[in-house]
Amino acid sequence: MKLGKKEVKGLFATVSGIGTTTSDIIYFWAKKIPQLGVITTKSIGKEPKEG
Repeated sequence: MKLGKKEVKGLFATVSGIGTTTSDIIYFWAKKIPQLGVITTKSIGKEPKEG
C-alpha cells in the first residue's frame, strides 16, 4: 500500500494519544507489532512541552 510516495508495509495505524507519547513506546510499537504501517503522534521534539 502507498501513502503518498511512501510504501507502507503494515495494514494498520495507531491513533495519536497515550500509546505514542515517548520514543521508547514508539520503538516498542514499531518493533513488536509488524502489522503496523503508520504510527501517529501528536508531536515529536527533543524536549517535552507542557500541556
